[in-house]
Amino acid sequence: MQAILALLAEIFNAITLNKWKKSQDQVQRVFTGTVIELLDEKKLMIMEHDVEDSYTSKYEIPVQNANEYELGQKLEVTVFSNELDRTWSLEGDRFEVKTI
Repeated sequence: MQAILALLAEIFNAITLNKWKKSQDQVQRVFTGTVIELLDEKKLMIMEHDVEDSYTSKYEIPVQNANEYELGQKLEVTVFSNELDRTWSLEGDRFEVKTI
């Protein structure tokens, strides 16, 4: 019985911690880009072009289903990240992707 209660407590703590972590995430960056490659069924390669500085950047962005996107499609990407960590992580950060 104690083992079951301990397991339930661990599950509750994990869910609560996950919700708390997501609530702590802040919008780190919003950018627009073009889909240049479907890397696998859960990742896109997006190219951002900064007109002011005349440079391009490429990013791997996780999505629910990469097959919903097409090469050349324009997207707006919002990156949510913990304010203490300035590096992007496909596992730890959240990404919202909207079609433009």
